[in-house]
Amino acid sequence: VLKNKDGQILKPIKLNANPTYNRDSDVLPVEEKWIKDAKSEELIPVCGDELSFYELVAASKKSVDVALRPLMPKFYGCQQVKKDTDQVIPHLVLQDLAHDLQNPCVMDIKIGVSQDYPKKPKPENKTRPTYATQTSLGFCLTGVRIVNPVSGQYILNLRPDACKRLTNDQVLNALDKFSHWNENASKQICEGIVEGLHKVRDWIVLQRNYKIRRGSVLILYDANQVSLVPEESPPSLTSQKAELCNNSNNHNQSLRVTVKMIDFAHVFHAHGEQDDNYLIGLDNLINFYSKTE
Repeated sequence: VLKNKDGQILKPIKLNANPTYNRDSDVLPVEEKWIKDAKSEELIPVCGDELSFYELVAASKKSVDVALRPLMPKFYGCQQVKKDTDQVIPHLVLQDLAHDLQNPCVMDIKIGVSQDYPKKPKPENKTRPTYATQTSLGFCLTGVRIVNPVSGQYILNLRPDACKRLTNDQVLNALDKFSHWNENASKQICEGIVEGLHKVRDWIVLQRNYKIRRGSVLILYDANQVSLVPEESPPSLTSQKAELCNNSNNHNQSLRVTVKMIDFAHVFHAHGEQDDNYLIGLDNLINFYSKTE
């Protein structure tokens, strides 16, 4: 992922991410509209790739899409990037959610009991580890970075390959460590995470248009703000919730937590059904941080 000086990231687009997508026949006949979520081969793609989905949501006037937009990074279009090999690759231009954070702590969690989708490529190396917590927890930790606000050194820095080897206990320990500071800061972070996840949940429960596979939530806060949080709040502030800030330009002094939905390469028609696959993982994550508060 590339970054520019304008507070944007450039994410390479995987063209034809959904090989079964057919622009002319992507909607089932009425008599076949009720699709069982377990049958991934019957899921019908909404779009051919992630760029097409961002463009669809950005242009849509449907209430479900209008409600989704604030939960996503801001979308600035597509840019062609020339590689060293002279190959030109299209990139999504999206909001860099960590742009204004001095020491960003970031966690990427892929949501869903199943990540399968039609014509999903099979790994060439069958011995390569996969995310073992997917079916048991309903989500996978795909990356986490926690920074010490004093030294600037990493307290924890796990990339996707390392995350694939984690057990349930190790994943939950990493989630706990992500919010583990002094009591007051930890409370604010957990409350901010829960509030942000509930906004995502409200949208998932409301809508019946989409089923999202291999989608993630990205959670961020600034470690430098943690050092400004007193270990104990005055009595009048003990019940005050952490501010959830989805606008990185807001410089309010309270500890801010950002929660966004990302990764929309594999979105399928729901045909009136609830996205239970996504909801199960989301609820498990909410329950974890609700207990940690």
